[in-house]
Amino acid sequence: MKIIIKKTAIDKYKKGYPILSSNYINYSYKNEDQGKIVDLVDYNENFIAKAYLGKQNKGLGWVFSNKQNTSLDNSFFKDKIEKAISLRSKLFKDCHTNAFRLFNSFGDGIGGITIDYYAGFLVINWYNKGILKYKDLIIQNLLNSGKAKGIYQKFKFKHENTKEYVNHIYGKKAPQSFFILENGVKYCINFEDGEMVGIFLDQREVRKLLTSSFSQEKSVLNTFSYTGAFSIAGLAGSAKSTTSVDLAKRSLLKTLDNLKINNLTTDQQEIIVEDVFNYFKYALRKKLLFDILILDPPSFAKSKKRSFSVLNDYSALVQMIIPLVAKSGYIIASTNNSQLPLDKFKDMVEKGIASHNRPFEIKQIFRLPQDFSVNPVYPQGNYLKVLLLKLD
Repeated sequence: MKIIIKKTAIDKYKKGYPILSSNYINYSYKNEDQGKIVDLVDYNENFIAKAYLGKQNKGLGWVFSNKQNTSLDNSFFKDKIEKAISLRSKLFKDCHTNAFRLFNSFGDGIGGITIDYYAGFLVINWYNKGILKYKDLIIQNLLNSGKAKGIYQKFKFKHENTKEYVNHIYGKKAPQSFFILENGVKYCINFEDGEMVGIFLDQREVRKLLTSSFSQEKSVLNTFSYTGAFSIAGLAGSAKSTTSVDLAKRSLLKTLDNLKINNLTTDQQEIIVEDVFNYFKYALRKKLLFDILILDPPSFAKSKKRSFSVLNDYSALVQMIIPLVAKSGYIIASTNNSQLPLDKFKDMVEKGIASHNRPFEIKQIFRLPQDFSVNPVYPQGNYLKVLLLKLD
């Protein structure tokens, strides 16, 4: 099967552009084509690239080679998985960290799939029906790698098994609740408690900063705190106190679990189950000040009283919290919204600070850690943007 690339996009695909975008190709999606291998060609039918069809939110499929004789066979998947493991050899040997991204979609050469490693257990994330055609080959090569005590899967699209967020499919079962290590700090993991397992692996370098002397004797406000991972990292770095705020009721118990496994007391730690915006109003009334304030909201959030969108509301969010930042204090401003370029995100954060006329400096910018491999032809794949700002 051949699909013609539009003239304006031929150079993109020659350079390795990974996504079959409906804007760039002449093809009408058919459900029965899921998983099919196609040749991408120009108008003269000259070969450009090989791709498989698999519809998901980003496009209609994924390019996997610029060589015409490449097939999605056992040797292909064996090569890609072995290379991915080799690139993460230092992490496999790291006695202080045993959870990371093992395979990062098209950054490692196969779009539509990511694989996370949690202390010997693998979680495969499937993003479209097309890639499932090659499920057996992928799993067999993961088993052959010797890196998996057990394998789980998650479907990130509508599928008959989506009632169960994470399904065990091979090998040993993980304990219902267990811990992983990251930078020497323990974090609780639970594969059976909803779609998210307990930690966002892409924030490892930010947590590493917090575990360092950076947090020493500082007060930390961790908003949209989820399981309190940033707070735990700050306490590991000898923070004076932490305040974790999240609307979800389960955040309280999960944060307490993380404190407990690290032998940390709750004496100087507040865990507040409340709408973050309501907490800001309370903190402003009480004239509370924090040395480090962490903003890591979801791209979209909705409660009974309000909705929040990173693209529309991040500047206002920053503007709201500036009075809570102590003199010479820090903001860690974060988003994982792939639609928001770094420059625009910086502008939004700076606009929020400028409304208070407080001098500030961007001290450091974090992007995805190395295990989250990025295709340089598709910079949007480096979705994480974290700014460390110091305010006078």
